[in-house]
Amino acid sequence: LYVWQRKGKPEPAPDSPPVEAPVVPAAAAAPSPAPSAAVASEVPPAIPAERRPRPRGLDFAATAAALDTYLASLAEPARALESERLDIIRAVRPQLVREMEYLVYTDGLDLIDGRHLAGPVPLVNENQLVVRTEEGPVTVRWEELSFIQFARILDFYLDRRVTQADPNLPPAQLAAQRRAIGDVCLRNAVLCEWYGEPERGRLAADLCVRHAADYLPRLRRLAPAALAGQG
Repeated sequence: LYVWQRKGKPEPAPDSPPVEAPVVPAAAAAPSPAPSAAVASEVPPAIPAERRPRPRGLDFAATAAALDTYLASLAEPARALESERLDIIRAVRPQLVREMEYLVYTDGLDLIDGRHLAGPVPLVNENQLVVRTEEGPVTVRWEELSFIQFARILDFYLDRRVTQADPNLPPAQLAAQRRAIGDVCLRNAVLCEWYGEPERGRLAADLCVRHAADYLPRLRRLAPAALAGQG
């Protein structure tokens, strides 16, 4: 039996601050013919992904200053596009906490040090998670999770959202259900593309194609690599 006190939450052990990717200048590209105005409006500006700050543990709040500096370094329209992406993914960790509190994640956790902790994750808060292993409970900080592990958790909850969807709802409720699926598909795909793992966002892109097609133009603009192979 575990007692989780939300007041006076335990603070994580001291550790080094979240690692952020260094800001490096973009490599010069060879000049290419300018596209027509109609095509240019549909093609998102190319942004070197390695320049993006990628906080460990998806802790975007702790790296707000680095993110602001990064955005200020960009010219329009790339700045507006990156700002829109950040608006979508800044709150992903608090959202994930709520999902994991509501429905227990059962597939264990892979840590950045190579360890795998098998067992469900029945306890979670804004600072840490508890895995119920065969040897007993193990507490893990968010910063100890690999990004691929985050992607797996996001896939887990998106898959269950789609599985539990009811196609027989009244029209207004069905539209709201599709919007909810589209929001999560877009969030997951954009996050994976931000962290340089667009192939991890392809489940979200595939589900968006099948269940929330209205989101495709925005998905194509904000996470184009996740749509590779979708046509």
